[in-house]
Amino acid sequence: MIYFFWITYFLLSLIISLSFRKLIEHSLLKKVIFSFVITISMTIWYKFPGSKELSPIIPIIFLEYIESQNLNIARLLRPSISFFLIILILDILLNYLKKLEIKDFHPGRF
Repeated sequence: MIYFFWITYFLLSLIISLSFRKLIEHSLLKKVIFSFVITISMTIWYKFPGSKELSPIIPIIFLEYIESQNLNIARLLRPSISFFLIILILDILLNYLKKLEIKDFHPGRF
């Protein structure tokens, strides 16, 4: 049952991120917004230090903010920033490779 939840959660996050991507026309802004939305929605981390249970980062931030006064945001920002940069770099590289394939494609040549 838990696997069904995680698969559904990731699919919904991807659909939401792709719909944000469709709303924006500018290419670089499209990549940054897509990476940001997918990072906010898909990044998971441990519920609290030393735990083995994983949870999405946004509920962890809200829960820590409500329950305690010392918000340890650094432990949550490290995986978020890493995930953001990986997604952004992959998006830029895939777009660049797609442009190269279209540019190098010559009909009628083998």
